[in-house]
Amino acid sequence: MGLRQRFSRGVPAAMTSTKPARGSFEPPKPKTWDYYLLLALLVFPVRAIVYVAPVALVVLALDQWQWFHPTPLNPWVATPLMLYCFVEVVFTLYHHVSKTSLASPQASPPPLRKQFSHHTAPHVGLFERCMADIPDVKIFVEEWFYGTPLERLTRHDLRRWLAYVFYSDDVPTDCPKYDWTAIDAMVDQLYIRAGVREPLAGEGQLNSSNPCIRHTLDEFECAERPLIAYVVTMGMDVLAALVLAQLGFERHVVGTGCSYWYRGGSTPKMSAEDPSEDPVVFVHGIGAGLLMYIPMVLRMAAECRTRQLFLLELRYVSMQLEANVPSQDDTLGAISHMLAAHGVASAHWMGHSLGSVVCSWVCKDAPQWVSGLTLIDPVVFLLCRRDVAYNFLYREPTTGLQVIMWYFVSQELHIAHAIRRHFWWYNNILFPEELPRHCSTNEVAASIFLSSCDQIADTPAVHALLQRGVQANSPDEPHASIRVTMWEGLTHGESLLRPHYYSMALAALHT
Repeated sequence: MGLRQRFSRGVPAAMTSTKPARGSFEPPKPKTWDYYLLLALLVFPVRAIVYVAPVALVVLALDQWQWFHPTPLNPWVATPLMLYCFVEVVFTLYHHVSKTSLASPQASPPPLRKQFSHHTAPHVGLFERCMADIPDVKIFVEEWFYGTPLERLTRHDLRRWLAYVFYSDDVPTDCPKYDWTAIDAMVDQLYIRAGVREPLAGEGQLNSSNPCIRHTLDEFECAERPLIAYVVTMGMDVLAALVLAQLGFERHVVGTGCSYWYRGGSTPKMSAEDPSEDPVVFVHGIGAGLLMYIPMVLRMAAECRTRQLFLLELRYVSMQLEANVPSQDDTLGAISHMLAAHGVASAHWMGHSLGSVVCSWVCKDAPQWVSGLTLIDPVVFLLCRRDVAYNFLYREPTTGLQVIMWYFVSQELHIAHAIRRHFWWYNNILFPEELPRHCSTNEVAASIFLSSCDQIADTPAVHALLQRGVQANSPDEPHASIRVTMWEGLTHGESLLRPHYYSMALAALHT
């Protein structure tokens, strides 16, 4: 019996009733021994607390009323246990109510922000730009449809999918609100680029609906977890705060849901003439907050004694019971206030995993704030592909690492809310030509570090994309290379545990 049967309520909908059992491109994978080990030692015990607590509360109460034995459990033991079980039961109810309130898709998804000079319709320009990075269009489309062969996908399927891709809405294909002429032209291009003939009338149900990945509209799924799990992660946050305070950092709150830690340098940098002394802004990824990054921050603080350091917090993906997800505009507004408050014109930006999304926003919307960029395990490249959404939200875990990531990360209530209801790929994607440039040499001022066994992004494809560099727009414009490093054998986030690797990333702050 697999994880889907054991935890059917916690498995994403696309893994149960709304998607085919397996795509032709992905044969069934056997579960590894560490999958069963960690499932038994970590996932089962933690989740069992949710279901055991109400039963234990009733049993303890009946025991105190001497229903089972004339000599009940010592009240000094029973009372704290009953109190804990009662709190867990109340928290489970709170969790259920919160899940219900957070489950609805966004009524007004943000529009596509990027403009293309050669297209009046931004979504057409984005489509053509994405297609330039897709070597096999047939596989690209089939992956979004869970492996359904493109020959079986009708125009109705592709119109509905593209309408979601660019408008994040469950759009009827006859809705006059959207530019269906442009969407039909994109459908034609998909068939042509894939070398597949469009099904004709009489070759199937042309209005049939094949399921596809639509993570901001698909059923909201998260797994219950006990209050004690959040007590642990909140304790980790307190511990991180104590360490950062000892390092001289001060916490600041900007706006609603935005906060950061700041440590001033001995000689604050106010110009872009010496990038090796620029302030550093670090944005963490999904997990338990900044505690996981403390070893790297310790070394960063030691190596950058003269530089201003900012640690931007994303509490809504840090298991802190934070439901508010600031929009892109709110986040950029908070960053603007943060930099202005400390007299910073530009900085070297460093992001890990989901933190690369914030870095992507800054690079595109406020490039004047960026003197350099370092990304570790980024998720912003090739976001037009299904890899990040599928691997994080839909893939059935088969290894120990995957089952831990599934239950403790992707199925956490507020992380699921942030990704399933607030992750807009078309505004998060970063193209190589959007990376920052040195003001004097015009070289790409970015260093990208990838893990070859990344569980979320398709790093071989990203590595190949970045190795091509920034292509010249004209014969007179030189080709620009990108510094990209592939860490062989590492999984997503593993570099944070290995000083050798995060030291390589920190060295990029001085270039």
